[in-house]
Formats: sequence, C-alpha cells, structure tokens
Amino acid sequence: LGKTGENAYTYADVKGFDIPTGITHVAKYAGKDGTTLKWITFPDTISSLSNAIFQRATGLEECTLKFSEKNTMRVFPSYMFFGCSNLKAFSMPDCFTSLYDVAHFSGCTNLSAVHLSESLETWSSGGGGSRNATFDDCNNMYFVNETFTYDNIPQKPEVYYFPANLKSISNISVWKKKKNLNNVLVFGT
Repeated sequence: LGKTGENAYTYADVKGFDIPTGITHVAKYAGKDGTTLKWITFPDTISSLSNAIFQRATGLEECTLKFSEKNTMRVFPSYMFFGCSNLKAFSMPDCFTSLYDVAHFSGCTNLSAVHLSESLETWSSGGGGSRNATFDDCNNMYFVNETFTYDNIPQKPEVYYFPANLKSISNISVWKKKKNLNNVLVFGT
C-alpha cells in the first residue's frame, strides 16, 4: 500500500508512534483535529505529504521528519500544522527548498524554536484572508540557526541568519499578526 488515508491518526489511541518505513505518502487530514496523539515521527521513505495533515491537531506537541537532503520532496505542505496550538518547536529538514501558499504554522500558539531548511530558496505566502500567514499568532516563536531534536531545543540566538540559498521572501503576510520578532534577522552569512 505505502499510503495513509484521511483521519488515519486522528483517533489514534496512542500518545505517539513512528510511521513505518515503507510508507511513501501521507494523506490530507491524516491527523486533523486529533487530541490524543502527542508525537509522531516520519521516516525518510515518505516522498509525498498532502496539505493540512495535522490541521487543528491540538494534542500534537512534536513532529519529527527524518528526511535526508536526498529526499525528493521540495515544497513544504500548506496548512501542515495549522491550529496545532501545542506544537513546541519544529526543525525543517534540508530537503525542502520552498515554502509556498499559506498558514504552515498559523495558530501554533506554543511554538518556540523554528529551524528553516538550509536549502530554502523561496518563501511566499498567499494573499488575502485573515488566517493566511506562515506564522500567524505564533508570538513566542523565534528562529534558530541549527537543526535540533525535541530533547534539545535551543535557546533563542541574538542573531538569526536566514539560509544562504534564500533568494526571495514575497508577500508581507508571511509576518502578518506576528506581534514581535524575537531575533535580529540577517540575510546572508
């Protein structure tokens, strides 16, 4: 089979699990509205992630994507963690080169450290609407310069260097409703 279906993890009666190696695709809404699942780990065999996998999964605290740079995925899914109010932090694997569309982390009110892919080249957010920016309502969020694991979340650095490959950030809605930027942001190394 190699795929998961809609709501595959929504009603999981476990606190967390590792998706089995061999799964290649995770469907839209696979963990939508989940309240019991606290952590999940994705293997490097995943080659396709649908949008809105964990939309409003308020129980989710940790999501680890064990993707190597050789993984074929390039675009980070829209609405991936929309409304995951207990997500603590996120370290984006270096296979991703683009953040397109909207609301990747919108409503993640407990989000702290975020590491962007070192391969990130393009970051653009959709226009219009009130809940469309990448980090809406993530007022405790800060960027970090290194990858990390959940048992070793780094403290906020004084200066954050955007990935050297980042060529464009378009549409101001990337930052909409972010009350305070918690780092000095520097482009280039």
